[in-house]
Amino acid sequence: MEEKTKQKAGLFLAGALLGGAVGGGVGVGFATYQVQSLRDEMSVVAKIAIMPVTETLIRKVREEGIDRDQATLDVKGAAEQLAANGFIVLDSDEVYAYPSSLEARP
Repeated sequence: MEEKTKQKAGLFLAGALLGGAVGGGVGVGFATYQVQSLRDEMSVVAKIAIMPVTETLIRKVREEGIDRDQATLDVKGAAEQLAANGFIVLDSDEVYAYPSSLEARP
């Protein structure tokens, strides 16, 4: 092989290797960015309040002597107030298990 051809082949090979390294680095950088973005999104935790609706209604009617319609309005008002403060409000009768720290008792 001629010397000039060897030099051109060497330069081509070096360019290909350098291009692959740079391209690979960009690819790895993009993958790292995607993983970090997903991590950031997952770190946002929804505020959740679990309200024992049935239990609260029974207590308000039986123990506090409030009529059923008013008790329902009170519970709904408490849930709406939590929602206005950024909480997702769930009825405890519809949740299988949860830590007690999430329970909201109106």
